[in-house]
Amino acid sequence: MRRFYLISRTWLAIAVAIFALSPASSVFGQLVEHAGFTYYEGSNFSPDIYSQPSPYGVMPVGFASPLRPFMAHEDHACEAEIGGGCEDECGGRGGSGLLGGLFGNGASADGRSGCLFCRGSRCGFCMNRLITLPELFDSLRPYQGAGLSALRWYDASVEATFLSHSQGGPSGVATTSGVAGTPVLSFSDANTGDSLKGGIRLSTAIMFGPSSNMEVTYMGGNEWDRIVSVDSDPAGSETLYSLISGFGTSPNGGFDDTDRSVNQTLRGESKFHSGEWNYRRRSMGQYGRFQSSWLVGLRYVRFDSTLNYSTRGALNNSQSSNLPRFFSSNDRVKNNLFGPQAGVDLWWNVRPGINLGVGVKGAWVQNDSKRQTIMTSNSLSGFATPGTVILEETRRKGTVLGELEATAIYRLSHSWSVKASYHLLAADDVIFGSVDVPSARDFVNNAATIREPGFSRDSLVVQGATIGAEYMW
Repeated sequence: MRRFYLISRTWLAIAVAIFALSPASSVFGQLVEHAGFTYYEGSNFSPDIYSQPSPYGVMPVGFASPLRPFMAHEDHACEAEIGGGCEDECGGRGGSGLLGGLFGNGASADGRSGCLFCRGSRCGFCMNRLITLPELFDSLRPYQGAGLSALRWYDASVEATFLSHSQGGPSGVATTSGVAGTPVLSFSDANTGDSLKGGIRLSTAIMFGPSSNMEVTYMGGNEWDRIVSVDSDPAGSETLYSLISGFGTSPNGGFDDTDRSVNQTLRGESKFHSGEWNYRRRSMGQYGRFQSSWLVGLRYVRFDSTLNYSTRGALNNSQSSNLPRFFSSNDRVKNNLFGPQAGVDLWWNVRPGINLGVGVKGAWVQNDSKRQTIMTSNSLSGFATPGTVILEETRRKGTVLGELEATAIYRLSHSWSVKASYHLLAADDVIFGSVDVPSARDFVNNAATIREPGFSRDSLVVQGATIGAEYMW
């Protein structure tokens, strides 16, 4: 027992000696010294979140007190010593008043500078100096905290879209000047999808098990519109002839309302919407640089197409000879494509914070095409009585839909990333607005029965670029 007592006293004396000879260290948040570095803790140089002392002198994960490469009790230049704010001599350089407060003069309620740009973290503005090029380039570097093997993930994204689409429906000449004369108006002049139109793409992902998530995505709101018109030459002369009469050849001289016109006009309109609901499962390559995923879900695409063809004649074809001759065909088609889809993608982590990816999707869908054709004319009888007819029909057909997406991600911080993509979506058996010649001939001839407009199907290709931001909680 006495031997144990002597051993205990010996070890206690050694511990006291080691403590007395060790460098000064505080475990309650005042000063912790290590060779060549000094950590300030528990002072107003640190954000409030880290103002509590570090337990047992060990910095916890996420500790953010300033780390400066100088020895304790050494004189320092003001700029080099400032750890968390532009106070006193350094902070006072911004001047007084509102601008002075914004650029570093005075302290906020938490004891830190009110600098507009960095809240007192020693940026070039609050230190009254220009930001150097190395500092500027450093601020533009991608966020690398997640490492090279960070799993592809986002919680929400918002992007602006700029899309165009291919054109279907009628082609060729719509109007000539003179009987079977010079073409002056063609259906290609009214192609709506040749220009890029803006829309939006919204997406959100919800965790659904390990490396799995449910995704909901909307892309659309893009609308196209184009009007082309031609007047007779010389002005007011009745020299324009329509394809409905074979450009004035059937019957000879054309119809009263569609031919011998002073003006003919084409107007095309189209709209695009797309919605997806998918389950996605992600996987990581052996070294983390490459990742892939597969998905299954449901896809809905809505594409509306409208074509209006109108003619206007002289004021000489009514019972009192004071009404203009006119004809109008307004053809509206709504394509509703819905069905299951599947897809895969591949991502390359070029370096921490920069990712490139490509993905493909395919869907088997049913296209419910709803068509409404409204025709009006003012010479449907010998008394030049105006009239209107409305023809409606719905047809269904199974078809295929595919999408290609190429994306670049540049991560700015833990939560925010910039995203740019190229999208190409293609669908078969889509119906476009048209001018149905047999139906129009029946109508202007005042036939007892008017034939239903034919359904001519074409391929639709929607493509363009998107740019926006992703957010991660």
